[in-house]
Order: sequence, then C-alpha cells, then structure tokens
Amino acid sequence: MKRRIAVVIVALVALGLLAPLVAPTGQAESGGTVTDPFGIQFLGGIQRAATSADIQAIRDVGATWVRVDISWARLQPNETDTIDWSSVDAGFARLANLGLKPIVTVFGIPRWAATEHPLAYDNPAYRYPSCGPVRKDKMPQYIAFVKTLVERYSKPPYNVKYWEFYNEPDKIHSVRPWINLGGCFGEIWYDEYVDMLKAVYPVVKAADPNSYVLMGGVAHDWFYWPAYGENGVFDPYFLDEVIGKRRAADYFDFMNFHTYAEFAYYWQTSGYGIDILAKYNYMKEQMTNYGYGDKPMLITEAGSRSFDPDHPEVNETSQAEYVLKLFARILTISYDKPFIWYTIRDVTDPNGLLRSDGSRKPSYDVFQYGIQQFVGARYLGPTDDYGNTIEGYRYERNGKEFWVLWYKPWSYEERVISVPFRQVRKRDMFGRVIETIVDGGSNDRDGSANGQVTLGIPHAPVYLDDPTVAEWTPTPTPTPTPSPTPTATATPTPTPTPTPTTTLTPTPSITPTETPVPTPAAWIYLPAIWRGESAPPPTSTPSLGNTRNTHGKGVAGHQRPRFEEPTPTPWPTPTPTLASLRARLTVGRPGVWGWWPGYYGLAAALVVAGVALAVVNFGPGQNA
Repeated sequence: MKRRIAVVIVALVALGLLAPLVAPTGQAESGGTVTDPFGIQFLGGIQRAATSADIQAIRDVGATWVRVDISWARLQPNETDTIDWSSVDAGFARLANLGLKPIVTVFGIPRWAATEHPLAYDNPAYRYPSCGPVRKDKMPQYIAFVKTLVERYSKPPYNVKYWEFYNEPDKIHSVRPWINLGGCFGEIWYDEYVDMLKAVYPVVKAADPNSYVLMGGVAHDWFYWPAYGENGVFDPYFLDEVIGKRRAADYFDFMNFHTYAEFAYYWQTSGYGIDILAKYNYMKEQMTNYGYGDKPMLITEAGSRSFDPDHPEVNETSQAEYVLKLFARILTISYDKPFIWYTIRDVTDPNGLLRSDGSRKPSYDVFQYGIQQFVGARYLGPTDDYGNTIEGYRYERNGKEFWVLWYKPWSYEERVISVPFRQVRKRDMFGRVIETIVDGGSNDRDGSANGQVTLGIPHAPVYLDDPTVAEWTPTPTPTPTPSPTPTATATPTPTPTPTPTTTLTPTPSITPTETPVPTPAAWIYLPAIWRGESAPPPTSTPSLGNTRNTHGKGVAGHQRPRFEEPTPTPWPTPTPTLASLRARLTVGRPGVWGWWPGYYGLAAALVVAGVALAVVNFGPGQNA
C-alpha cells in the first residue's frame, strides 16, 4: 500500500504540481542600452506642479519622466467660463526648467459636458467631473479644448509630446462608484471611448505632428465578473471590445497598461512569466492577436505598497526590495521606453517613495542608486537559474558585467551558490558593500581556489560585480538653463463650428524616438489582492448629499460639507445573458480561470498516476 501511495505522489509532483515552476520566464535574451526610461507619477494636477516640493524630489531622485494629469472640469467648470491658462503655464514651465519630460493624462469632463452622471465623491469645486464620455453635442467644445492644449504646450518652452486620454478607462463605474480612478468606460461605453479617440487623434496630429496619443493606461487586473470574483472593479473584456472589435489602436500611437506587485500572482500562475514580464508578454500577445503586434507599449504605472494592515511582510523594506527587482526585470524589455513608478508620495495608498510627510522611504534611496547603476547598461540575459530558487539578470556597462539576483523564497535564510568570478564584490540594494570575496579566500564558501566564488544570496536583491573594476560614477547631469516663464494670458477656448464628419484615414503607427509614461489621472485606490478591499463600501447608496470622504475611504477629518444637488440619472446596467456569462466564465484569462497550463499538467499527472496504479496492482508479479 505504501508503495502505491508513493507512486501516486511522485507522479503528481513530477507532472502536475511542478508545472508552474517550469513556466517560461519570458524575458528577452538581450537588449539595447538603458537610456532615460525612469519616471514617477505626480498626484495633484499640473497646476500644483508649479509649487510642489514633490516635483523637485522627482528630479532629485534622478527620474527623467513625470506623469501628471490635467482636468478640463477644473479649468472650465461652467460652459460660459473663459479658461485661464496661467496656472497650467506655470506648471509646465517648472517641469521644463527642471528637465522633466511630462506624460499628460487628460481627464475630468465637466458636468455640463458629461453624457451621464458624474462621480459622486469628486470635489464639488470641480462641478463633478465625469469619468465617462463627453456628450455628443458638446464634443466640439472638447475638441477645441484638446486642440488648444496641444497647440499651446507641445511647442517651446514646454515641449509636451505625450497625451494620454483618461486613466484606467476599463473601470466599471457601477462597481464601487465611490472609487475615482479617472476613467470608467468599462462594460457599457466601448463605442464612446473609441469615438473619442477617433475624434482627438487627428486633432492632436494636426496641432503637432510630433506629439503622440496614448491609449488610456488600462489596469486589466482585479476583474469584476464572477470568474474573477465579485470584489473586482475592472472589465476583463475591455481590450477585446475596444481594440479587438472596434480597432481603437488605429487611433493611438502607444498601447499602455498598469502593473502592481499585489496582482503579480495571477500573472505568474498564468504561464506568461514573472511579475511585470508576465503581464507584458500577455499584453504583447493580445495586441498581436488583435493585429497590432508592432504597436509600441508603455507601462505607465508600476509599484508596490509599503504597508498593509493584514500583512506585516508588506513594509518599507519589502517595497525597497521590489524597486530593484522591478528595475532588473523591466529594463530587459523597456530599456528605451519610459515607465512610471506610482507614486512619488503617499496620498491615498502607501505606494510613494516618500511618506505622506515628505520624508524619504528606503525605496527612494534604492530608486536613486538604481538609476545610477542602470543608465548606460545593457541587458545580457538571465543568470543561471540555480535550481529555480534564484532569480537573476546580467547587465553590462562600459564593458564590465554586473549581476542583480536574489533568493526567491521569502525567507531570512540564504541560498549558497557558485558564480564564475575569481573575485566578487557583493553590494546591497543601496549600493553598500556587504563583502568582497576572492576565490580561495577565507570567506569563499567552498574553501578552495577553483576558478569560481561561492557565496550566499539572500532574499533581498544584491548586486554582484568585479571588485577590481573601479566603482562607476555617473557624470552629473547639468542643471538645465531655466527657460523664461512666459507671461500668462487668459486665452478663451473657442467653440468651433461643427464641420461635416469625414472618414478618418488612420496615421500609420509611429516608432517614436522617445517614449512616455502614464500613472493614475486622479486619486487612485488599489486594494491589496489578498483582502480584496481595505475600505468597506458605504452603508447606503451613494448620493450627492453624502458627507463621505472625497476619496471614498471615510478618513476622519477629511469629509467634505453636505450640499444638495438633484439626484443624478443612474447609469445603464446591462443584464448579462446566460451565453455572455458562460463565455466570461470560460474565457482564457490570467487567474483561476485562465491557468490552463496548470490544468493540463494536472490532467497529465492524473493519467500518469492511473497508469502507475495499474502497473502496481496488475503488473508482473502481482498474482504470484
């Protein structure tokens, strides 16, 4: 009996349970030179950028890109208002003076131009900017706003070239409507989102042929439909409907998406690779399936929390570790395209490199040192897998090789490995030297001079390089010569006379020389995947008179005053048919319902186990 059980266990482990461990990693084997892809999200809008200390902190950490939002509703809350651009001028002028390249997220439709009711918890001073579509009869005003925006800021001294329309448009508004993510076209506004892109694309190109239109950065995680859990927020079919069926990619230059450590599990168990590489590979595959395999992609939000009340292992140290792990992974695929860390400072989520009081977290220092290390480096390929317990990446800079690697299991222990160096300097994620090891020296773990060094690799990522090579010191970036701040003028936004609709011929996909980075357009709240939601939903249906916190989290001391407005018209809520529900439950997607490699492995394991049992029970010698 024991023999039979052992056979079954061996078969299951060999064929079924090991399937996830041998999934392809998906990273590139080599890459180009890392240029200036590092960017950070700034929250608060372009107007605040003129004076915020966070903008200087973004520059000081060494980032080149900054993702910032601009709200039409804030600038023109009433249809009869004349837009005063002076505060926007000041914000973009400061970014230009600091040498920061902006990726601008355009969002916030004023109430008078919104198709449906606006968000219930937005600042009343904005007159409830809508996260949904523009009314068709107000589209000329929207186009005029976009035209003025691009014409005014794409030229010197501002030189803004990247324009993203909405943030996370795949959100389903009817699910947790109190959470404002900047966009909410999921499930019911597919046509409207594509029509908006069709309308703005030629306007942007006419205003500045060198500007780029970005698809609103999609979350494509935390799915709502039953196959992904009722606690979700995002529509898993948004890409299929908007890009696959309605060909939206004909009207933007860059596809972009968001990725967070809290959601990495679903992608890593889907067979597409590791963390950010898994989601990137999936997105690339989807774009290829839609017929847009050559469309360049950006990652406009990436990050990890530094605190989770239910998980003490999520802390400032784990966040700092993730920064270096993210760099080592993402620079294998996005070495010349911007990517954005969300965000510079803690606001509604502890994702910042700075605490809410502006003090630096360990992640800030890791980010700063990482930029110094990786700029000018070239990805060579992965390190040896060392029995699938070590994840590592090899880079080369100025002809000298360095490695970044870590012990994958979460543990205070370390994995002892041998590396093909005669001398090794091991540094921590801050760049501090932990130890220098000479082949055959007293701290060489194998104790012999054999052409390699044996050392321990901890869970926290470390740098390895040759200590005989002088420490690389980056050339200081000269402080840009300040551009004179233009005299602010109040420029009215004209209402153009509608022109006859013409059939748009899409501009061919552009291979840009530079690439932008997006992040959340408005206040964003992304719960950790472990518990689904940190803040409980309201006890009653949200109404415009509620005195709930403006971010929907009910924090004491941050409630807005009560005021009365007419009850908004409810958004249409589609009733899923049995056929559509069945399709959603069986579609191949990451997560429990999309882990097809695991299912195949388990099926194969069961077959082998059955054969093994048959041999044990009925094979030669059983009747003796």
